[in-house]
Amino acid sequence: MRLLTALSAVLILGAAAGAAFGEDEGSRAIQKGRWSIEISLPDGGGNTFGIRKMVSARSNVGVDLGVAQDRNKTPYSQSLARSYSFSRWVVSLQPSVKRYLSLHQSVSPYLLGAIKGEYGWLKETNTGSPPFKGFTRSAAASLGLGVEWTPLETIGVGAYTGLTLSLSGTSQGIGTSQGTVRSDHFGTVDSGLTMNLYF
Repeated sequence: MRLLTALSAVLILGAAAGAAFGEDEGSRAIQKGRWSIEISLPDGGGNTFGIRKMVSARSNVGVDLGVAQDRNKTPYSQSLARSYSFSRWVVSLQPSVKRYLSLHQSVSPYLLGAIKGEYGWLKETNTGSPPFKGFTRSAAASLGLGVEWTPLETIGVGAYTGLTLSLSGTSQGIGTSQGTVRSDHFGTVDSGLTMNLYF
């Protein structure tokens, strides 16, 4: 996955640089006033669905709603004398702004800025230990560079990469003794693939 992320970043930067210095010729799909439904596949897993609008010739605003689920279960083993299970659901909301550097019939580069909030529920059980039930919450801001390929007037396929600053915490349920565990991350590589259906 790390190699794929690095390769994607190189391809995005190369395509964006080439398109940015080319003559602005306009896009067959990216036009002022158009709406689009966006499906995104982030590098970290899960997927998001959103609605976007071109508010000017080069500016696009939108909001994405994401849902991710993670589950792991190890059945009881006599050799290990224990069993383990883990499950988590996460929902996210992310408003974002795209600013296209130039518009072309095929590939158009853009800058991307986003603010993301997440809330999750988790449950962890391990033989010999009390179950852990709690919730997670996080906030993140990201800035990146992307490109969008528009083969048709109604379809845009893109990729992006950038850096993310995030703050997160995990808390056990009400009435337990454990408090909040907080973690801060800076410089995390954020990348993903997108598809826009314009109308």
